[in-house]
Amino acid sequence: MAITSSIANFRSNFQGGTRPNRFLVTGGIGSTAIGDSGFLIKATTLPASTNGVIPVPYRGRVLKIPGDRMFAEWAITIIDDADESTDLRGLFTTWSNDVNAHVANTTSDPNMTETMTLWHVSMLSQKDDSPIRTINLHNCWPIEVAGVDLSYDTADSITEFSVNLAYDFWTEDSATDSL
Repeated sequence: MAITSSIANFRSNFQGGTRPNRFLVTGGIGSTAIGDSGFLIKATTLPASTNGVIPVPYRGRVLKIPGDRMFAEWAITIIDDADESTDLRGLFTTWSNDVNAHVANTTSDPNMTETMTLWHVSMLSQKDDSPIRTINLHNCWPIEVAGVDLSYDTADSITEFSVNLAYDFWTEDSATDSL
């Protein structure tokens, strides 16, 4: 069977694709619930995972056996909002301090029940903003709340900061799961 390729054939099979600027991130910042509307994350990625390899030598060859799964840290870039009631940087630094206090070197939550939270990263449909795919990050907590660059030279921009989060594992929900 011959496969024919033409722009018309491609167009008839193309469903519009997904857009990387259509996403929503929701989850609590420590014990502070943010709600279903999410917050001002400018950029992130769908997190990666990697299967480790266990090499098993056999007669001059190496048999590769699947090993443990590793989950990479998750980085987000946040727009620093001027609204003092939702001081996102303050919420993240408080969360980080709850995990390990800056001065006392102690945690406010020894069982990690309030400092580890569930986050959701959803890719959205460009038609109706319904979730196409949602990644659920289980037991998130901040590893790093990055500094904020301040400069008299900077004009016509909004302040941003980055946060790196650790999590135990992720699961995925897809719009096709219900089919």
